[in-house]
Amino acid sequence: MQNKNNGYILPSNAHIGQVELKISSLEQSLAFYAGVLGLQVLSKDGELARLSSGSEHGLIRLRELPGASRKPHRTTGLYHVAIRLPDRHALGAVFQRLLEQRYPLQGAADHLVSEAIYLADPDGNGLEPAPNLDCDVVTDEYPGGAGEEGVSAPAPAPAPGSIDAYCEEWARDEA
Repeated sequence: MQNKNNGYILPSNAHIGQVELKISSLEQSLAFYAGVLGLQVLSKDGELARLSSGSEHGLIRLRELPGASRKPHRTTGLYHVAIRLPDRHALGAVFQRLLEQRYPLQGAADHLVSEAIYLADPDGNGLEPAPNLDCDVVTDEYPGGAGEEGVSAPAPAPAPGSIDAYCEEWARDEA
């Protein structure tokens, strides 16, 4: 089976529980999930495809429902699927990939104890790539430690390969 990821694959330890999304066009969705987001196609059978980040088990199942309409904004239903990444470096790599592909983002957040970017697939299904943080990382890496509300602190210098470094590099390139 030919993958359209151009050599880019999400880290194999990226994690979400398997989710099935209803989509209007399997080919359009595969172009996004494999070609833009970097998932691998494990199998494709009729109106169903299983995608992975390099492991044997599927992370996302796409089920084509011809004539399905895009999810209207601000309606009930799934808000977004969280894609847990191994660390901030992996989030930075996903962010860089999305910028390179000029894929529109819906937003980004730094909650001092977690960071995420937000985007939607071609059918409006929300996605939230975010690093998987444990208490040790949060306590050591983030100002104020875990769970403190209202904590503000100056941002540390961006680590090479981090989302902050990619943002600074992108801003320089755009200037």
